[in-house]
Amino acid sequence: IQGEDPVIRLRSDSNFTRTMVRALRTPYSFDFPFDSLSTISKLVAPDSSFRIFTWQLVKDESYCRQKGFIQIKTTDGSLRLFPLRDVSEFTERANDTIANHGGWIGAIYYRMIMKTHQSKKYYTLLGYDEHNQRTTRKWIDILSFDEHNEPVFGLYKGFSFAEDSIPKKSLNRFLLEYKKDGRARIQFD
Repeated sequence: IQGEDPVIRLRSDSNFTRTMVRALRTPYSFDFPFDSLSTISKLVAPDSSFRIFTWQLVKDESYCRQKGFIQIKTTDGSLRLFPLRDVSEFTERANDTIANHGGWIGAIYYRMIMKTHQSKKYYTLLGYDEHNQRTTRKWIDILSFDEHNEPVFGLYKGFSFAEDSIPKKSLNRFLLEYKKDGRARIQFD
């Protein structure tokens, strides 16, 4: 990931992805800690029903793409995996979208909070995105699973600003974008 040549970084990412998928195909791989992988984010859901791996690929100052997988825990140890495809570059209003794993708004997740509402589990994901040469982004996204146990990113009107001093339209995910040399912090208290 730190190679000077973008071609080497792209090739290394491709090799890593294939190797990771092979490792996850091993029966009962959900229990592997992958603790030697220090350059990717690995979050396990508080209820241990799934885990999410995220990382980024930087080609140059203008191209930074997030990548990832969601691995579902299965009773028989078989692999149930959802590759995350970052489409943020092609999404006009990312904070208004609701998407599956193929239309993911990429981020490197550093925190997951689980809440239950009307017997359905929702996972709040805090993440960052190096975005481009001018700005960095912090995201608060909501992950849930549909009736087929497939991931859904975004929650319809999940973030309401109706009671703010200047009310705004509700959003499906929260975005904080700031200058590259600035700092912003999003935490859960």
